[in-house]
Amino acid sequence: RDILPESSAEGEPHVGQEPSPGNSRRRLLELIERPESFPLPDPPAARTAVRLAQAAQDVRSEAMAYREWGRALQDGDNREVSQRHLERALALARDAGLRQVEAEILHTLGIVLGYRDNRERQMECWEQGLRICREIGDRRREGEALRDIGFALRWRDNLTESVGYMRQSLDICRETGNR
Repeated sequence: RDILPESSAEGEPHVGQEPSPGNSRRRLLELIERPESFPLPDPPAARTAVRLAQAAQDVRSEAMAYREWGRALQDGDNREVSQRHLERALALARDAGLRQVEAEILHTLGIVLGYRDNRERQMECWEQGLRICREIGDRRREGEALRDIGFALRWRDNLTESVGYMRQSLDICRETGNR
């Protein structure tokens, strides 16, 4: 099912009609900026969001749409495809200098890499994301990155180091009010 309305008085394209940059931008921004409006897990909706972002020539939204597409596939049998979409999203974000988007994608890519038993690369992604969060001053996501690294260290039976990351994460969560 396509996410575009079948008809609209506001100039939205009809299902099956190619979106134009002017009439797809509003719907695209709604899908990307308000993830709760994004019907996940729904790979066809994510594919449509990628198409809309490309038509609007909006690299940030295209990267986020590829991220959502990767997220939509991360829990099934398509984790390799999920990883490819996330790597595409990461390349777009890096090329455009979208540091916060890059950190978000690295987080999701780390999850998928863990599912695929690539723990070394998972840790690399999460450490890169942590560095970015610190560079841009995103304390909430910094706390989340510290938590993820703490869990990864715990899975590796490195409990002492894990506790250190978890404590840092907890301190930031308290500071930011993030539960």
